[in-house]
Amino acid sequence: MQKAFAGGPSPERDAWLQACGDSLRHLAARLRAAVDTVSPDIRLGHCAVLSTWDVDGVDSIELARIFAGRTRPFLRFIGAPYWAPMHAWGFRLATIIETERMQRKWCEGQGIEIFSEGDVYPRPRFNAPAAYLEGFDTALRADGGLDGILKYMLDYSCSPRYETGYVDRHVLNTPLYEEIDKHFASKPAVGVRIFEAMHKLQRAILPPAFPGAGYVQETFISASIEFLCDNSVPMQYDTPDVTIVFGENARYASAETLQYGAILDAPAAEILTQRGFDVGLRKVLGQASVRAEYYPADGETVPVGGTYFNLEVDSRVRFVTHLKGEGAAGGVFEYENGEGVRFLVYPFNAYETRHHDRAFRCYCRMRQLAAGIEYVRRRPMDVVCLGNPDLYIQCKKDENSLSIGLWNFCVDEILAPEIRLCDEYESAQFIRCSGQLRGKVMELSTLPPFGFAAVVLQRRIGADSVHRSRTSA
Repeated sequence: MQKAFAGGPSPERDAWLQACGDSLRHLAARLRAAVDTVSPDIRLGHCAVLSTWDVDGVDSIELARIFAGRTRPFLRFIGAPYWAPMHAWGFRLATIIETERMQRKWCEGQGIEIFSEGDVYPRPRFNAPAAYLEGFDTALRADGGLDGILKYMLDYSCSPRYETGYVDRHVLNTPLYEEIDKHFASKPAVGVRIFEAMHKLQRAILPPAFPGAGYVQETFISASIEFLCDNSVPMQYDTPDVTIVFGENARYASAETLQYGAILDAPAAEILTQRGFDVGLRKVLGQASVRAEYYPADGETVPVGGTYFNLEVDSRVRFVTHLKGEGAAGGVFEYENGEGVRFLVYPFNAYETRHHDRAFRCYCRMRQLAAGIEYVRRRPMDVVCLGNPDLYIQCKKDENSLSIGLWNFCVDEILAPEIRLCDEYESAQFIRCSGQLRGKVMELSTLPPFGFAAVVLQRRIGADSVHRSRTSA
């Protein structure tokens, strides 16, 4: 195993992935055959885990089809709300939700019935509060792409009457589910596009010495998703737009992936440069000893940690942050190549830096990233709401309206959240909040801890339209 998962691709890695994949394929086939002796019409499926998307040498789509036999395949995704209070693998609730959305994208068009892992293990609410489950459920209802949720609401070890809090809140939120379905589920999502390849491990360049099983398994966990969630950036998986590509995903990115501009980390920039794309990088000079990052726009220096690099870059780049530390140089940079494609490049390895909070989770980073996205796409994001830790945002948009969902996954309330819009709209409907719409700015009422609020904006008609507000409980 140590030979298989150190350095670059190797025969040992190929053999490991083939053997692991075949063992699971054979197991699934034997289980299907056993069920067929009773009835081939019985549906059989499985629950995905982190490793059944790549590390095991097979993916859950293939396994779902083997388990299904002649029936319709079905699959429960991996990613549960209880991970957040348990801090499993460093997950926060927004990242868990987006990991489910990522798997939904992978399963698109595969003919598989898909549902989320609405688990609150180990139960009861002393361990996993219902607020995590309801935030998870409502956000994936807003996504609208899953067939359902496997919602674990009863305590396994006691009677059904022992813990009713999960069911009580599910019933209480039923009207909200209907509002979310109405205003969000069927609209296309807008935001930064996530580019996350399902199979990356076979061709991946890993550290020269075996980094440990945890490092390998966690290649499934998207650093791109974590980065955007930590900075309250709406994201999506379908619509061509500025795209975030971190790490080994760059081996699978095409010219189409990058044509609207991209956000890169240093390994992705190096891979793309080696593949012939001009992203502003000329050479990775080596790892940098970085103790802080200076943000000129804020006049603020913020301590950081993680894996940073000194980079040799094109003379046309513009640095928007500066690394501080003995021998450290450069920083985050913006760049436009000769074809007019723009890039925002971070001088760190995102996968090795994501657990150093201030590199990802930082007020200055929020502002810098929002400005950088505006630079790359040549216009602001549809929705920007800065300065609120663990604010999760989804945006759904059609030709007539924009639906904005805000989930406050922080234990602090958000006082008078201010939302900046890219476009002007004629009217706003406020759901579970009140607010005012003034041109391209909205101010909402206080959003409580683990609270949800939504705004549905109707397209502006004519230059002299009057802004109207409507509040609903």
